[in-house]
Amino acid sequence: ASRNESAEIFVICQNYLAPDKIDPKFLDYKHVFTDVDNDITEAQNKAKERLKHPEKFTRSREGYPEGDYTLYHKLDATKFIQSENFLDLLANANEIVIDDERILEHPKTTSEIKECIKDIKVLGRREITLILAWRRHLAASLFKKILPSIEKQPNEIHKAFDANNDGIVGMC
Repeated sequence: ASRNESAEIFVICQNYLAPDKIDPKFLDYKHVFTDVDNDITEAQNKAKERLKHPEKFTRSREGYPEGDYTLYHKLDATKFIQSENFLDLLANANEIVIDDERILEHPKTTSEIKECIKDIKVLGRREITLILAWRRHLAASLFKKILPSIEKQPNEIHKAFDANNDGIVGMC
């Protein structure tokens, strides 16, 4: 709308039966615009915040990190699945490379997962959640020795995204 016109939208519903009470969730923008899948943990706070709000982190103006002169970082899937600091690894990686035949042939490694791990920096909240759920399933079925730490993940990840429930996830 221009400055001279109103930006309101009026909707006329014929034969509409009004409910006795309107659920307040329908008027809450945080509830309306949230993703259905909120299955993420609060493992490493810095990595989580860097995934959610990259604009809050100032980049180092002194050039590249010591000994790291590449801008594109590949991460092996086995390292990502077995690591305790998987969120930090995910925040710094551009691509996850499937380096184990068992991971490639696993039923949870769908075509959507294969596409998502090709370019992690462009993923949204739903896709990151999908990758973390994929990691959790593979760690539980293929790498059973790290199972105790995996069982803690859903609650921690859920708290991480609920801490700031704005529904926006960015990549650094």
